[in-house]
Amino acid sequence: MFFCNFDIKHSKKQTMKKSNLLLSILCSSFMLGQVGINTTSPQGVLDVTSANSAVVLSRNANPPANVTTPAAGMIIYDSTNKTLRYYNGTQWSTVISSQTLTTANEGVVKLNSGAGVKPTFAFKSSGGVPLMTYQNIVYQTPMNIVTDFAAPPTTTWPENITNPVPADIYDPSTNRFLENPIAGQVHMWRVIVSYSNKNNGSVAFVTVNLSNPLPPSTFSIDQTAVAPNGVTSGDLVFYLVSVADPLSIGSGYLIKIKSDTSLDATINSITRISQAKD
Repeated sequence: MFFCNFDIKHSKKQTMKKSNLLLSILCSSFMLGQVGINTTSPQGVLDVTSANSAVVLSRNANPPANVTTPAAGMIIYDSTNKTLRYYNGTQWSTVISSQTLTTANEGVVKLNSGAGVKPTFAFKSSGGVPLMTYQNIVYQTPMNIVTDFAAPPTTTWPENITNPVPADIYDPSTNRFLENPIAGQVHMWRVIVSYSNKNNGSVAFVTVNLSNPLPPSTFSIDQTAVAPNGVTSGDLVFYLVSVADPLSIGSGYLIKIKSDTSLDATINSITRISQAKD
């Protein structure tokens, strides 16, 4: 057992005595396998006690990139994301929530446009997009990972996706939106729709639907928002939830929109929030 309580304000002779004592107790600590700092009765391999201070861990701006040979159980302070992180033997995760991270598979990806263009729909009773008929939300390509997505820290890709590309959230060949490929992970899809040119005297009901078209899945969820009387333009926000499973991972979902009233609708953004999954 090793007890340590240092005071460096001593004479040279006293320092030499303390050095010899330190060497002795270090040898003793190796034999007994317990180290106590400011305590004579350590309760584990290392026991640090203090009434007015704390342990300072190694600080690093980017542990996944900078720690080249991590060992399972390693703990470090991520000075960029202001959080404690640990290595679980496969990847870096966080001990507690942080400004931008909690676990390695959690993330937020905000898609603003495709090839710089936002999807738009001119819903009309005649001569436009038919009323009360779902329309697939389709993005133009090629998508640019920098200009078509919100910049960090708004967009923070899950760390299990090491080199993110637009196809990690949107498949242009099927026009489907993809989850982070972690089975059982919960995802929230936030769709922000900006509308304009609505009749000032009308109330519009706008609905957004998220569905898996891959048989035998029957998953479909929708939400309706109201564009009230007395306004001609505004924003509507929709929240839809999915859980990644064998029928959705890699296949994805269609996101559709419809309106019962004439108006112009622009998909301002679609954000995928991937919640932590152990």
